[in-house]
Amino acid sequence: MKKYPYHHTRQLLMLTMLLIFTTISLLAVSYIRKPFSQRSEAIFLDPNAENVLTFSQIDAAGKSLPISCANLVCQLINQGPVIVKINQALLSNTALPAPTSVPTAKAVQMVGVIGDSMSVTQQYPTLLNTTYQIPVVDSYATIGSQTGSYQGSGGRYVGIQSQLSQLLQSGKSYDYVIVFGGVNDFNSGTSLSDTEKNLEQIYKSLKQQGFRVMAITVLPWKDYQNMSDYAKTNQLWSERTIALNNWLRQQVNNHAIDALIDAYGEFNDNGALKTEYSSDGLHLNQAGNAKLAEMIIQHFQR
Repeated sequence: MKKYPYHHTRQLLMLTMLLIFTTISLLAVSYIRKPFSQRSEAIFLDPNAENVLTFSQIDAAGKSLPISCANLVCQLINQGPVIVKINQALLSNTALPAPTSVPTAKAVQMVGVIGDSMSVTQQYPTLLNTTYQIPVVDSYATIGSQTGSYQGSGGRYVGIQSQLSQLLQSGKSYDYVIVFGGVNDFNSGTSLSDTEKNLEQIYKSLKQQGFRVMAITVLPWKDYQNMSDYAKTNQLWSERTIALNNWLRQQVNNHAIDALIDAYGEFNDNGALKTEYSSDGLHLNQAGNAKLAEMIIQHFQR
């Protein structure tokens, strides 16, 4: 057998290693440049994560699926946003741990909502369904609604007591019914005692039908652009709002309701709605609705 000089053998070995390295590099670059929809194992590090490594897996449809990378061995590929690759075998549905960046409330399958414009379908109720995967979220709320049974403008304004009747007539077995209202009572001059009586009757009717009741405190509204002169003169955004919220807290202690989302403090800025959550001084913007939905889900997870 023909023998090659030592230096020839070493050069051949080096060329072979260079060829292997080049091939691997080209494959890696080709992989990184693939569309996300073709890279089922590509996941992005959540930059907001602090103590827990939280990632979003990109599935075959291009949707971002939040997963936790705890207990998974991750290998860094590229930095841009941070892209990591994990063992393909660990990406099966059974191997994925529970999501951490987007909490779920699997025990709660059906939620009914009654209230005013703060609770119409396109506000936080939609996020309970789309972001937090609660299968059924039905909102009976309408804009301008007060806590009584008043209906007007061809059904555009439906009082919360009338919404309650619609909910009960639906025959659906909601795990929770959210009741969020009262500010339109104040803006129109309804007395505090009448508002409390209306809400008390709503809670009682729901409890008698076996529903769990969740109430939400009235949010700050000092800077509401369309506040009535009556509300301004009597500072109803302050004293009456605080009084009703204190009454709501008592209803939890009295077991008249099952849960209270005490959102006033979270959204309050000296009696006004925090600007980062406000669209007009009363109604929530996208960030505000996201925060309120998060607070509701945190209770469902308990």
